[in-house]
Amino acid sequence: MPTWKPLMKPTQYPSHRPTPRPTPLPTPMPTPRPTPRPTPLPTPRPPPTTTTTSTTTTTTSTTTTAAPPPTTTTTSTTTTTAPPPPPTTTTTTTTTTTSTTKVPCDDLEPFPVEPNTDNKCGSEGQGGSECKLQCCAAQKEYCLRQCSFTPDPNGCLLQCLKDRGCDFDTSGVTCNDLEPFLPGIIVINKCGSEGQGGAKCELQCCAAQKIRCLNACENKDRFEKNDCLFNCLANRGCDYGTSGVICDDLSPFPTKPVNNIEKKCGTPAQGGARCKSDCCAEVNVHCRDPLTCVLLPCSLQCLIDRDCP
Repeated sequence: MPTWKPLMKPTQYPSHRPTPRPTPLPTPMPTPRPTPRPTPLPTPRPPPTTTTTSTTTTTTSTTTTAAPPPTTTTTSTTTTTAPPPPPTTTTTTTTTTTSTTKVPCDDLEPFPVEPNTDNKCGSEGQGGSECKLQCCAAQKEYCLRQCSFTPDPNGCLLQCLKDRGCDFDTSGVTCNDLEPFLPGIIVINKCGSEGQGGAKCELQCCAAQKIRCLNACENKDRFEKNDCLFNCLANRGCDYGTSGVICDDLSPFPTKPVNNIEKKCGTPAQGGARCKSDCCAEVNVHCRDPLTCVLLPCSLQCLIDRDCP
């Protein structure tokens, strides 16, 4: 019998071959952003390790009659670990600087100061210490005008300045500003006191008192004149030396008898030792005057009584 071959499957016919589907393009995947890795903290370095290696080698000695001894090597290792460093302490100091604009002293003129208040010269309201001298100089002019017609102008001037935080030095008061030095007999305001310019103005003050006292005592008789002058100067804190009194200012010297001890030559009221020779010269004329003594013994006793032997 004939051999029949099986018919072809429909799919084997060209017309029955399925149309191939186009291969789709692969969809691109989004590129993932790299995740930032955390920055590792620095690993603290271990403290340095000091290793000391000591090697001891034994020398081998060999002879012809015996076998050489074995060579022995000893190694000693010592490890020293340094202590950890002490913790570091950090101190932070914060300094705050405040910038303040200072007002020039000239802008504060004429420095109006109310006496006996906290707004004196040298205070912050008057420019502080930087402007104190300029402030006190302005008070000097004011106080000089205020005290010029008072009974004690220099004492008034000092008090006026003190009430405003000043004194003679800080305000620039000179000895000439204190002329004519009119101190009374008040103890605290004599020549040489603070109210009369102190020690630096003492001689100038006493020189002014000499003129005043000579005028006050010029009408006294010769027996009272020198006592008047001496007491007048003493009441003002002066003496013959500080006021510049010379021996000629004391002439004529008194010739009172011995019972008036203060009238003797050489006493303070008669110029002391520096004027004793001038005093005794006048006393000698007096004692040798015939109207005083006729006989010589009388004249000699007259000189002795007056401390002029």
